[in-house]
Formats: sequence, structure tokens, C-alpha cells
Amino acid sequence: MSIQGQVRSLTTRRRRSERNRQSSMVVRAAVELGLNEPTSDVDPAQNQG
Repeated sequence: MSIQGQVRSLTTRRRRSERNRQSSMVVRAAVELGLNEPTSDVDPAQNQG
């Protein structure tokens, strides 16, 4: 449960994502799920649903 550790992993993957655009989308999804930001449309949908 260390956000800093995950962020580091994402930073390394971000560099690779630059090469693969599709990878970027996957990494982005992982960030939203890991950080569980309120901006995510999935968060409010689950709460309201």
C-alpha cells in the first residue's frame, strides 16, 4: 500500500508508453484504479449506481 512505490513504477512505464500509444491507455487505467481519483467517471458511477 505504498503510493510512492506505484508512482515510481508508473514513471518507468510512462517512458515505455511513449513508444506504445496503446500501452499509455493501459497505464492510465491502472493509475485511475490505483489512485482511485474522484475525477474518474467509474468512481461516481459505482457510487451512484
